[in-house]
Amino acid sequence: MKLNAMIDFWAKLKPDTPAIVMFDVIIPYQKLSQAINAVAAHLSEKISDMAAPVGILIEHPARNIVVNCALMRLGIPSIVVRTAQVDYLAKIGAKTLIHEGQAKPLSGITAVKTEIPWFNDPKPPKVRRHGSAQRTKLAFTSGTTGVPKAIAFADEDIAARSNFLRAVTGDVPWMRSLIMPGLSTNFAFSQVALAFEMGRTLSFAQSPDEISRAIELFGVDLLAASNQQAQGLVDHLAHVKQHIRTLKCVWLGGAVPTPTLLAKINEYLCRDVVCVYASTEAHVAAFGMWNRIKHVERAVGYVCPWASVESVDDEGAVLPAGKAGELRIKTPNQGVLHGAASDQDDAIETWFYPGDRGLVTPDGMLVIQGRATDTINKGGVKLSASIIDQCLAGVAGVKDAAVCAIQGSCGDEIVALVIAAQPVALATPVALATLNAALKAAKIEATLDHVQMVDNIPRNETGKVNRQELQRLARARKGN
Repeated sequence: MKLNAMIDFWAKLKPDTPAIVMFDVIIPYQKLSQAINAVAAHLSEKISDMAAPVGILIEHPARNIVVNCALMRLGIPSIVVRTAQVDYLAKIGAKTLIHEGQAKPLSGITAVKTEIPWFNDPKPPKVRRHGSAQRTKLAFTSGTTGVPKAIAFADEDIAARSNFLRAVTGDVPWMRSLIMPGLSTNFAFSQVALAFEMGRTLSFAQSPDEISRAIELFGVDLLAASNQQAQGLVDHLAHVKQHIRTLKCVWLGGAVPTPTLLAKINEYLCRDVVCVYASTEAHVAAFGMWNRIKHVERAVGYVCPWASVESVDDEGAVLPAGKAGELRIKTPNQGVLHGAASDQDDAIETWFYPGDRGLVTPDGMLVIQGRATDTINKGGVKLSASIIDQCLAGVAGVKDAAVCAIQGSCGDEIVALVIAAQPVALATPVALATLNAALKAAKIEATLDHVQMVDNIPRNETGKVNRQELQRLARARKGN
């Protein structure tokens, strides 16, 4: 079922039920349907090339969603971008950028500024023309291992993925969800599609303080967040000594959550936590309730009935259950790679390789040991950077940490970039010996060579470390 058709359906069946609730706006389903139609009509007058992808750079979530759905209704492929991603639009053949506020000039791309009256226009113009794209929804991959790629989806892909997501929270009686990841991520768009196809209510907020108030004020049942975002929220709640009482479930995506984070979520948010292993390309491949999988270290859930997950060795041979290797995934309705020439260029390979190392246990549990590209080879010993990250982040005085390998005078050296629990100006630098002692206590066969105190660690919107950017930062600070 097409997403817009479901919105129109709920607009008829329960017109006054809120579709979107925020501090500054409440949009019932009937108003949402009308806004999508009105904005589609106005955009049909402004967009000259209806075959080329259209970028959406709109910060306000409600207006972002309306524009996204309007373009889908027109049959025009679109992609939501952050400011840092705007320069990638030309590489995927985009000819138009829809924005609000100021947009920097882009060669070969026409900037179209949205007008607030469009969203409430009772008598919009007639739609001048429609596009005919088979895949109207695009999303960039995380880009943690290089330049982000655009992945395209058809209406049937979006509908099928929503069906998968229903299974994830099938036991949770939720009616209202709050989405923390940005709408440029497929994670967030999938949550939007799930809510609208089920006739539920979406909420959005920015800071941890606003999020905690929104959850209680709007009666939010389901919180969707990356591990990093959830960590920031529970740290805030611990600081202000507040416990959320309304949530029924927290939905975690991104990197493997730590036991410490999960325990804090249980303490400050709710008891039920769903861990989800998913990707933009292949979507949900495994999930599980934490209290049913926590006995297996670094488990992210059971492999879904619709997914195939295998580990392979360096030569590509399939390994037996319980043996670790590079993971590959096959799911229905995988996206396709979008190139500059068309909206349907190269299909993702039958098996998608997400870049993770791990294993599937004999009873179907998926265990993630780290990123294949995060492997540090020092002196013949292969180390998982992500496992080292998690260990260091639990050290007293450390708010966040990530490691990388850079070339030193005697070969590769491991550098830890550390954010202090207090502002760097007030904090005592964390000692190298302290961090190495923590690694030894955790039985991690790694020795750090340097520690650099920083204010920020480069991560994507779902909390994964951008290891290439981390290396550039480490080299620059070391003077290489």
